[in-house]
Amino acid sequence: MNAGDRARTAALLETDPVAARLALSRLWQTDPGAATAAALLPAVSELPQPVTCRLHLLRSCTVEPLLPLWQVAAGLRGIALQPTVGGYGSYAVELLQPGEWLAERQPDLVWLALDLADLAPELTAGPAAAALLTVAVERLLGDLTAWLQSLRAATTVPLVVQNFALPAGTPGGLQEWQQPLRSDCLAELNRGLRQLCGGLDDCWIADLEAVAADHGRRGWSDPQRRAAVGLPWTGSALVALAEAWARLLQARLGPHSKVLVCDLDGTLWQGVLGEDGIAGVTVNPPRVALQQAIADLARRGVLLAVASKNDPAEALAALDQVAGRRLARADFAAQRIGWDDKASSLRAIAAELGVGLDSLAFLDDHPAERAWVRQAAPEVHVIELADDPWQWAAQLRDDARFERLRLTAEDLARPAMLRQQQHRAALRDTADSLETYYRSLRMHARIAPLTLTEVTRVAQLTRKTNQFNLTTRRRSDAAVAALLDDPAWLVLTLRLTDRFGDSGLVGVAILERDPRCWRIDTLLLSCRVIGRTVETALLAGVIHHARRAGAGALVGVFIPSAKNEPAASCYPAHGFSPTAAPGEWSLDLTTQDLPAPPWIEVTFA
Repeated sequence: MNAGDRARTAALLETDPVAARLALSRLWQTDPGAATAAALLPAVSELPQPVTCRLHLLRSCTVEPLLPLWQVAAGLRGIALQPTVGGYGSYAVELLQPGEWLAERQPDLVWLALDLADLAPELTAGPAAAALLTVAVERLLGDLTAWLQSLRAATTVPLVVQNFALPAGTPGGLQEWQQPLRSDCLAELNRGLRQLCGGLDDCWIADLEAVAADHGRRGWSDPQRRAAVGLPWTGSALVALAEAWARLLQARLGPHSKVLVCDLDGTLWQGVLGEDGIAGVTVNPPRVALQQAIADLARRGVLLAVASKNDPAEALAALDQVAGRRLARADFAAQRIGWDDKASSLRAIAAELGVGLDSLAFLDDHPAERAWVRQAAPEVHVIELADDPWQWAAQLRDDARFERLRLTAEDLARPAMLRQQQHRAALRDTADSLETYYRSLRMHARIAPLTLTEVTRVAQLTRKTNQFNLTTRRRSDAAVAALLDDPAWLVLTLRLTDRFGDSGLVGVAILERDPRCWRIDTLLLSCRVIGRTVETALLAGVIHHARRAGAGALVGVFIPSAKNEPAASCYPAHGFSPTAAPGEWSLDLTTQDLPAPPWIEVTFA
């Protein structure tokens, strides 16, 4: 980063943070490495970041050279990474006795980085008898089980565990091709570790073996560095790790995109429809790959939309007729085809789909269109496509804005739910009053205590819901699961169906139970059911449970955020009175009641 780059970046940070992030990303992609990370980190640290993560890393080896690269890679993805590191090689004590460092560091995430050569050298160096290798795997899995269970017993903080990578080469000669004992044992070790982590709350695998294989094993490890300073990886491997681990952090923490909005001419097909006609545009091989990558995202619950400057009738026909396509008109939940500018089209798409602009990602081959959207709709995630269309599919697949570590049933059902939402909108437009519309929906709400199978979805809602979320308190899977067996807490879920289908689990109330007064810690609704009086049904369910338990009052608080203005009037609109505490509202359950809306059938479980 030369003096000119520094000056331009400093100016952009003051005037246009979106452009500054793009400029810094280009500098990083041009020459990723330790020197570039050191030069970029001060500027990256000044970017406005939607997510902050205090990460504590327990390790058996030297990891310090990785940290600035990781901070840059994460910062360019919208995550302010604040790492701290445990003692060199003191991981076992820290895992078995975590109280002191947990209290001191107060991490949002714990990361375990153990090197196989440190834990089980017999699995990495030279041939060994099958029995010895099997014993080593069993011993190491036993140790890992004790360490991770000890940590999980002490804290609900999310945990990421790196698995183990196979070293390069064949120390035992070509006989290892015929009897791959080492690779088989490593596979068994990683399989056992995955099962172990899968049995722990909020514990995830970072696949070191996959990253090493993608990078290339010959350039992965550095014996000289390992011997001199305990650093297992080469400089290029450190870059690969920083990128992969930053991607995992984004999948876990966000920011995320729910909708991919695609241009047509030059993007989904080659050619210009208005000039070449349907017969003249083609889906050439790189765009076949791009369309297949887009279709794969749709199968994972990402909504698709079109924003194109074209004749609407011709463009819609082309979506179903262009030869070689992997996508059709029916795959796109919303279309804005005409002559409006792309930022206006994106705003209209967000409004139609009922999501915020920050839930949209924009795919367009034209640099001027991308620049305009960055300027006019900076909340939108604009995908910076390479000049070579052959790279586009890989760029889309590598974009962590679409990644999730775990998909819920609601994620996979999102396209079908959106079609239901569009039917509801059409019905609303024809109804002569809101009450007529509500009654014609024939809504049914089921309100019940949280079950174990719902933990992931409830935790996801606490992390993703912004508009109708009265306190915006985020929780991990483990933190939600911990409430299941705590008699001081009750978590209620609301599932909603209507004439058009099942909306799934869309409402959550997290309640702190006191014999005399219940407190509402969290009250939230998915954005897809806002505006249908479902919040009244949810509050009626809370009151039903509180009154049945003998509570005389119900207290809730509204904590303003940048996005929860739609929830600001919830408590006063439902008869709650302000208390002396800021933002706090109370309902006297001995004299006041709140029935569910007459147009929603409510059942309690």
